[in-house]
Amino acid sequence: MFNLRPKLIPTLITVPALILLFSLSFWQFSRLVWKNNLIKEIDYQIQQPVIYLPDEIDAKTYSYRKVKVEGKFLHDHEMYLYGGSIEFKGKNGYYVITPLQTRNNKIILVNRGWVPEELKDPTKRLETLTPQLTEVRGSIMIDGEKGLYVHDNQPDKNLWFYINLEEMQSYLKLPIEKFYILAEYEKNTLPIGRNVTPNIRNSHLGYALTWLFAAISLIVIYIIYHRQNS
Repeated sequence: MFNLRPKLIPTLITVPALILLFSLSFWQFSRLVWKNNLIKEIDYQIQQPVIYLPDEIDAKTYSYRKVKVEGKFLHDHEMYLYGGSIEFKGKNGYYVITPLQTRNNKIILVNRGWVPEELKDPTKRLETLTPQLTEVRGSIMIDGEKGLYVHDNQPDKNLWFYINLEEMQSYLKLPIEKFYILAEYEKNTLPIGRNVTPNIRNSHLGYALTWLFAAISLIVIYIIYHRQNS
């Protein structure tokens, strides 16, 4: 019968490593549950009919709900969110974020969509600077957490890497709402809008199993090592 007699140095290395690996695995499993619930929520909301934006709204309850609202864009307050290189086949560009002043004088940020880098300057796309009352259709969105590898926003350069409504309100010095609208895609129209879909990347199960198998493998190696050195 094999009696395991742990050696000090291998044990001091293995135990913290196992704690880390199991923690990463459990964290990914919790992210999996969160992502699955998010996908279900998005799928439910996008199946609902389009509604006119209510005067008062709980943004979290209405997240991803398709709405329409009338207002005038404040084009002189455009902001530029860097991105799109993957979605647009490696081409760099910016999502144009513009405040919309509604009929009842509320200010709502609208992610109007993407433009290539050479059209970031609004004077090069004058046709997008609609002066009249405009109906905007899109999905209600709330800002999320900053990603681990995402750059900090640079308000002094009007350069944004993620949407942070509090930072943007401070930059604009306007009383914006606590949500924004992601404008829907319209064919042959700039900026290029984007429709919300439930088809979002969900690799958490694979990551969770990877960390779990790594932990199990480490346990096996630990046992084999002690068996060979007993």
